[in-house]
Amino acid sequence: MPPTDSTPQRPPSKRPALEGLLLASGGPQAAALFRAAAALGVRVASASGPVDDESSAMAATAVESPDLVELAARHGCAAVAAPGRGARESAILARTAREGGLRFVGPTPEALDEMADLPRLLERIASAGVRVVPHERVTDASSLRDAAERLGWPLKLVHEVGASALDEGAPMAEASSIASAAHAIGSTAIAVPSWPRARRLEVTTVADAHGNVVGLPERETSGRTEGGVLLTETPAPALCPQPQRALLRGSLADAACRVTSELGIRGAIATVEFVLDDRSNAHVAAVRPGPGETALATELLLGISPWELALRATRGEVVDAPPRVVSGHVVMATVWLAPRAEQEQGDPPASRMPTRWPRVPPGKVRVEPCGEVGAATADGRRPLVRIAARGQVRHQAWLLLDRVLAEVSFGDSVTNVAELRRALGHEAFRAGRYDVGFFERLR
Repeated sequence: MPPTDSTPQRPPSKRPALEGLLLASGGPQAAALFRAAAALGVRVASASGPVDDESSAMAATAVESPDLVELAARHGCAAVAAPGRGARESAILARTAREGGLRFVGPTPEALDEMADLPRLLERIASAGVRVVPHERVTDASSLRDAAERLGWPLKLVHEVGASALDEGAPMAEASSIASAAHAIGSTAIAVPSWPRARRLEVTTVADAHGNVVGLPERETSGRTEGGVLLTETPAPALCPQPQRALLRGSLADAACRVTSELGIRGAIATVEFVLDDRSNAHVAAVRPGPGETALATELLLGISPWELALRATRGEVVDAPPRVVSGHVVMATVWLAPRAEQEQGDPPASRMPTRWPRVPPGKVRVEPCGEVGAATADGRRPLVRIAARGQVRHQAWLLLDRVLAEVSFGDSVTNVAELRRALGHEAFRAGRYDVGFFERLR
């Protein structure tokens, strides 16, 4: 996909090196960042010392703002990264890093502040001429009732700073919900349509320090429940393969790049989340720092980690656009531990890697543990691993993923593998015509 400028601007002088990177958080994104740093020859450390492998990066402890500069100096690091942390926490760390003379692998504190304040973010993006999720600010039951009349039922109430416009709370389906919801209204609350048949897409953008912004191939995350994303695809089946969908793909990438530029992001990556309504109109729902938790799918598709592009941008390199036509397709599944298994077994979720793994073609399948965070989702499940499969075309990718899921074993742990295989075999999924309500209907 093309950058915002047809000809990338080249740096006038030699690129600065990135000497030492301090991880201010652990988890799967920290492991992915470590892989990228190792590929570029960048030394990595955490609060406890040098990081020499992915498991050490995964286990890195969170570093808070008061300790950031001292730890960076102790380990000889000139840059700091907080992979997987939200915009609000990242803004605090980025500001501390800047004040301490350190580079932050991510957007500026000011851009992160805007990402963390959803009403402010949507208003800023809309003022730049980019379509956003319809929303109304609400302060009490009366304004909520007025918002419902304008937006229609069902709708959702979003009142947490840093939330996505589509993720928070159960939809309110009727006017009787207003009284019960009124007590939750806060100073930053907005009402948004629920759109039960919507599709969810996201585009990771890379902005270098020279004014170029590139959109990576979009990912579709419509295969989800309230607990999180279960199936991810790239490219998005919602945009394939009709000619008019190709135009929509281009406009989606352009909108993501415009949002990135509008927020003043340079030398960093961000992920712009969209919702596609039933008329195929794309609306911005949120902007998040980093490539997001589904970035493994992009890495398998392109053969390069978005975190590597982030590090290149941070150290001043020009980032070129990926090919206009990307060959291949990736389908990725998130395997969860069922709630009753968690009650019966005492081991931490991070220890439950597959006990049996099938033979697969080299370079076609990747597995990524979801880390020791193991926080329970809204429906009581805990994420274990993400398994991504690549094929030359879409049906080859989901057939390979289905075979892997059929043969993989997690010992005695009770997982959602059977549910994932039912989804992969469903005619709606195979036709690429599923939406955010797909898994709820499947159950």
